[in-house]
Amino acid sequence: MPLLSVQNLKVRLPSGGDRPYAVRGVSFDLSPDEIVCVVGESGSGKSILAKTVMGLLPRKLSVESGTIEFEGRSLLELREGQRRALRGEQMSMIFQEPMSALNPLHTIGRQIDEVLRIHTRLKRREREAKVLQILEAVKLPDPQHIIKAFPHEISGGQRQRAMIAMALVLGPKFLVADEPTTALDVTTQAEILRLIREIQQAQKTGILFITHDFGVVAEVADRVAVMKHGELVELGRTEEVLKSPQHEYTRSLIEAVPSLHPRPVRAQKTESLLEVRELQKVFRSGGLLLGARTVHALKGVSLSLARGTTLGIVGESGSGKSTLARCIIRLLESDSGEIRYAEHNLVGLSNAELLPIRKRIQMVFQDPYGSLNPRLTVVRMIAQGPMLHGTSRAEAERRASELLELVGLDASAAHRYPHEFSGGQRQRIGIARALALEPEILVADEPVSALDVSVQAQVLRLLESIRERLHLSMIFVTHDLRVAAQVCDSIMVMQRGEVVEFGATTEVYSNPQHPYTQKLLEAIPGKMWDQAAPATQTP
Repeated sequence: MPLLSVQNLKVRLPSGGDRPYAVRGVSFDLSPDEIVCVVGESGSGKSILAKTVMGLLPRKLSVESGTIEFEGRSLLELREGQRRALRGEQMSMIFQEPMSALNPLHTIGRQIDEVLRIHTRLKRREREAKVLQILEAVKLPDPQHIIKAFPHEISGGQRQRAMIAMALVLGPKFLVADEPTTALDVTTQAEILRLIREIQQAQKTGILFITHDFGVVAEVADRVAVMKHGELVELGRTEEVLKSPQHEYTRSLIEAVPSLHPRPVRAQKTESLLEVRELQKVFRSGGLLLGARTVHALKGVSLSLARGTTLGIVGESGSGKSTLARCIIRLLESDSGEIRYAEHNLVGLSNAELLPIRKRIQMVFQDPYGSLNPRLTVVRMIAQGPMLHGTSRAEAERRASELLELVGLDASAAHRYPHEFSGGQRQRIGIARALALEPEILVADEPVSALDVSVQAQVLRLLESIRERLHLSMIFVTHDLRVAAQVCDSIMVMQRGEVVEFGATTEVYSNPQHPYTQKLLEAIPGKMWDQAAPATQTP
C-alpha cells in the first residue's frame, strides 16, 4: 500500500483567474522511503498541490473533487483538529523561505520545543534533550548556541537546517519539502540535499519535493512529476525523464537548464574599461552592551574589466561579491583602495561629481520587486533616470517605450504597475530601467537567482543580446555556476572577502587551481547528469 495516494485531484481557483483550476486531474502515489520531485514553472500548481495535501490550502481555494489518502486514510474527510494532529505527528513540511516561516520573536530552540509541547507529553528536560539531539542530527554547528539564537542571528543555510530540524523532530512518515534550497549557495545547497537524503534513508520517510531546479532533481529524486498549468504532464523514474523526456514541455524545461560546459571562447579586447585596486571594506556593529563585531567584507580586492566582456563574480554568501558590486557603483562607500573609470578614481568623489558618471555604470538588482517603485507606472519609472539628467519628459517616455520593446515587453505594458507583472517580466523592467541611461557598464547582482529555469534562460538570452547590440561590458554576480559558465568570459572566485582565483571561464572550470574553487564546482547539484547530457544551451 502506498504511503500517500492522490487520485484525480481538482482544486478550483476563484473566478476571474487565468484558468479555472489550480490543480486539475492530478493522480500519483508516493511510497515509503521514496522521494518524488514535482517540477514546473511558477504557476504550474506544484505548491498548491503540496499545500492541499498538507491541509494548508488558502480559504479562497477549494478542493472540487478527487481523493487524498495517507496510509489508506482519507485526509479530505478529516476534521481540522484531526488534520492538525496528523500534520504535527506523522506529516510535516519544510517551507521555502525560513526567514518568513520562523517566528522572529522566539529563539530557534523555543520554536522547536513548541512542536514537542503541543504533540507530546515529554517533560521539559526531555524536550530540551530532544531539541539538542535534532539540532545535532541536522549538523548545525554549536547547537547550544543555536538553541538560544533568534532567526536573524544565524545564516540562511543555518535557518534552513533549523526548519528541517523542526519538521523532523517528531520523526514524521511523510514530508513535503517546498523549494528548500532555492537561492542558497551551491555548497550549502549540496549540504542540505545530502542531509535530506540521509535523514530520509535513516527514517524511511516519504518525501514530496517541490523544485524548479533539475540539478536538484538529478541529485535526490527517485521519480519526477512534471506539472504545467495545474496538470500532470509527465511522471516517471528520474533517469528516464532526464535522459528521454516524453512530453514536449518537459523537453523544453530540460533544454533551458544551463550547461556546466562553458561556452566557446570569443575574441576579446584587451583594453581595460574599469580597474579596481586593493579595495577594502569593513562593517562594524554592536557596542558596549552587545559587544563590538567587525567583519572584513573586502580585503584588498583587485580586478580588471575589459571592454565588451562579461566578468563573473562567484562565491558563497558572505564572500563579499555583492558588497564589491555595491562599492563599484557607490551604493556603499569603501574604506580604501581605488575604482578607476574614465580617468577618475570613483572612491571619494562627491555626489555632484559622481552624477555624470553614474549614468555610465548602472545596476540590475537581485529582487526586481523590491527595487521597483510600486507607486509608479513602468514608463514613468524607466523615464526617471534620463529626466534627472536633463532629458525632457516626452523624450524620456518615448525612449522608455522603445526599451520595453527591446526587453521583450509589449508597449501596452507601459502604463501598468510592477505588481501587475510576473517575476521574469519585472526583471526585464529592471533591465530596461538600467539601460535607460545608455550605460557602458552593467552590474547585474544575482539577476536570475529566483527565476524559473525557462524564464531564467529568456533573461540570460536577453542580457546577452543587449550586451552585443549595445557593446556593453558586464559584471555578473552569481552563486549559480551553471549560469556563470554560459554568461561569463572570465571568472573571479571570492571567499571571505578575498579573491582566491581569477581566469578565463573555460580555464577555471576545466582546471580549477584553488581548493575552494574545486569545492564549489564539486558541490553543483546534478553534476554527473550534466556531464552525461548533451550541451544545448543558453545563451
